[in-house]
Amino acid sequence: MTVIRPNSISGVSSITGSGGDISIFRADGTAADVTVNNITSGVITATTFKGAVEGNITGNITGNLSGGTINATSGTITGNLGIGGTLTYEDVTNIDSVGVITARNGINISSGSLTIPDSIIHSGDTNTKIRFPEADAVTIETNGSERLRINSAGSWGIGASFGTTGQVLTSRGNSSSPHWTTPSTQPALMADTWRLITQFINAQTTLGSGGSDWERDDTYGNGLLGTGAASAGMSVSNGYFSFPTTGFYSVKFYGHHSMSYSDGRSIVGYIVYTANNFSSSEYATYYTVNCIGNTGQIIHASSSCEKIFDITDVSNQKFKLAVGYAQNATSGRTTVDTNANRTYVIVTRLGDT
Repeated sequence: MTVIRPNSISGVSSITGSGGDISIFRADGTAADVTVNNITSGVITATTFKGAVEGNITGNITGNLSGGTINATSGTITGNLGIGGTLTYEDVTNIDSVGVITARNGINISSGSLTIPDSIIHSGDTNTKIRFPEADAVTIETNGSERLRINSAGSWGIGASFGTTGQVLTSRGNSSSPHWTTPSTQPALMADTWRLITQFINAQTTLGSGGSDWERDDTYGNGLLGTGAASAGMSVSNGYFSFPTTGFYSVKFYGHHSMSYSDGRSIVGYIVYTANNFSSSEYATYYTVNCIGNTGQIIHASSSCEKIFDITDVSNQKFKLAVGYAQNATSGRTTVDTNANRTYVIVTRLGDT
């Protein structure tokens, strides 16, 4: 080791050199500060650097850089970068990461857009996600399956099914996904009018059992009103009326009668119903026309009755119309007309059963 003791340098007691290092000491034995204006080559080793550092620094920096500003055109950090404050937009225009960026308290995007290639995935539940699987389309997946899709036309798909025109979305409760269904095409209303065209004299029997004794009212073209499954209207065979579809129906029977007066005479009109294609039947409802007038006078009178039926089996549930006479049956008749409704029935479909 070489020791130099200069007498002309104020405050410096010695300069020592050993192994390529130079140390400068004050008079009190402590290491002295060295101010260097320009070093163009070589290596500088120090425990502390103070003031501005300009130019390139090659190698490792161990310790803290505190205060001031670091200005650089680029930087590469292979380890961790810790920032205790805020990394703001003004300071950082782009962040390019090949790994994962973790934000512990959320991401706040005050302007602009968040661009992702495909999916937003639920943390810890990777089979639940919002996806952008193709251009102009978005999907929602749960439990690994696609549940909802909106395509470029704005159409909504349940899973991958968009249904067909006219279908409606039907819920199946909270244990199964909704699905597309075709609504019932049965109409809400049907009205069908039939009139008796064969006169029955003193008949205590079914009206129209001959098979051609009833006709649909076609005088003004409104004998049948209906659409869809009920557009065919009622059918009649041997006096038995059959319904076109299931549903709630109103049956209203209008009877017009004449008889010569005699005390106690009357005519009764019936709606007779069967649930088993007339293996058995019952009187659903009836009306009564009583004879009031002078002896020998011909009395004309009309009345009506109505019944509501719940038709669930069109093969077996039917009705017929009948009349009965009380006392002296030889004097009563049921009047008819082929151009106007005298004795007739109106069947109206009220709705679905």
